[in-house]
Amino acid sequence: METLRGEAKLVETSTLIPDSLPEAVWEEVRTHKSEARVMVVGHEPLLSSVYAYLLGAASVQIDVKKGSLGRVDVNRFSGQPRGVLRWLIYPKLAGD
Repeated sequence: METLRGEAKLVETSTLIPDSLPEAVWEEVRTHKSEARVMVVGHEPLLSSVYAYLLGAASVQIDVKKGSLGRVDVNRFSGQPRGVLRWLIYPKLAGD
């Protein structure tokens, strides 16, 4: 957690197993809506589906590479989200 420069609380949840549903991840995120930021860590094929769901565009294809990191801003926690993809970076872009 030192790398993230903060007092992060780690919460493990079964909603992040690879064959889970993006809606389940959204419901889990909503339980933490009082937090300033929530980081979701998981694997494919779930993460690309979660990105698309958070953007309100389930049919969008997002290429999530191993070790990538993305930011989606969501401005409401009711109903289906309509987020904005701020950035998505891959380990090769960050350098060695």
